[in-house]
Amino acid sequence: MEEVRQAAFKLENYHFSKVEMNLDVIKSGNIDVDFIPSGIYRKDKGIFELTFDFKANFKNSETPFIDIQCKSSFSFVNVKSLSEIPPFFYANSIAILFPYIRAFVSTITLQANLTPLILPTYNLTSLESKFSGNVIEE
Repeated sequence: MEEVRQAAFKLENYHFSKVEMNLDVIKSGNIDVDFIPSGIYRKDKGIFELTFDFKANFKNSETPFIDIQCKSSFSFVNVKSLSEIPPFFYANSIAILFPYIRAFVSTITLQANLTPLILPTYNLTSLESKFSGNVIEE
């Protein structure tokens, strides 16, 4: 019987590479949030670099009052090219990284002496196709 090889991945590290807050545009009312995932698979290292952008702005305002970029690295076992990355990676990597972003947003708004912006737990599976279509291999 032939052994089935499974692709496995793990979060190696993450950091917030961009954190911008524009307190001049704060208003009262509803807030729109946007999540923009993208990635680069570095085949020579077997590392997938996920960049996860988060923006929050008040309705009818085009200028975000929070603009954050989180960069992370995931390592793979048994993956040699972008085409070998299993489809479940895209949804799961976002789900792994989101709690760190959620906590960070709450912390920076609290530290700025604002009412903390506490993001709810989102079902971000709808980002899977947006994410997988925004990936390159180097």
